[in-house]
Amino acid sequence: MTTVANLLARKRLLVERRQENPRPRERDEIELLLRQIDTALDLLDQNEAGRNSRSTIGRRELIAASHEGRRRAERSGGGSQNAGP
Repeated sequence: MTTVANLLARKRLLVERRQENPRPRERDEIELLLRQIDTALDLLDQNEAGRNSRSTIGRRELIAASHEGRRRAERSGGGSQNAGP
């Protein structure tokens, strides 16, 4: 499996865990790991962009699913909420 495939597989698992409405501490851990994976994927994309013009449609679909899962969790009351001033 390539580096990108490994990162996408890890991201998919984390997105699934996040949709299960984890406790706040676990949700924060998941969000941190997702940000790290996104950063790694962005760096790999930048590196690849200079070499070829491969399609990133699979990654785009996964990101869209990730955002949809987050919106669903927030609508159901499972999203992280910041305390107001």
